Amino acid sequence: MKSSEILKQINALKSEDPDERVGAIQFLGTVTGTGSMLHVFPLIVPALNDDSDRVAYFASGIVSRIHETLHGREEYTVLLNVSLPSVLLAARKWSANQEIMIGLSPLLEVLRGELDDLLALQASLIKDTDGEQNTGWSDSLKEQTRKIIENVDLASFLLNGQCHLKNSNPDHRFGYITVNDAIARRYVVQLKGDEGAEVFDSLDELIDAGWAVD
Repeated sequence: MKSSEILKQINALKSEDPDERVGAIQFLGTVTGTGSMLHVFPLIVPALNDDSDRVAYFASGIVSRIHETLHGREEYTVLLNVSLPSVLLAARKWSANQEIMIGLSPLLEVLRGELDDLLALQASLIKDTDGEQNTGWSDSLKEQTRKIIENVDLASFLLNGQCHLKNSNPDHRFGYITVNDAIARRYVVQLKGDEGAEVFDSLDELIDAGWAVD
């Protein structure tokens, strides 16, 4: 499968046309191989909260199928921890829509049993032994983040010229740095959800604040 086609469908997830968003979800759901599913899972999960119930319906079915394939893998547990707020928000938003809730039910059933473990995992990522907040991420992820932004690794900026970031703090913030800012050595994290931006004097400050590549 060509990477250009996958990139095209990822971009289609942001289309204003619900039919295009549905088509993109269906296409990404056909990607075979556990590694590929680990890659597309976090892309499709946000579609659960789409304003179009048709989009959310297709997303719930695909997310549920991917969940059944990946459940039990260590990487999936980490992905689910990151995606947990979106899943729970979708359950609250579409609770009266039986079709969507049927699609989500296998995932929600697992969440009931794993929620405490997931919250404990989350807490362990953001607390050190003294109980103080730290940047949470592993040294390898911090180093990966440093190399990608410092070297402007274009493969990480393919989606709309943005390198997507996540923060280890408990408020589950997400953001991105643009390729233009990275090239200019401007360390500005644009926060998702129209929440403004965070500006740092150096790449070290950005990483120390808990930001890492998503």
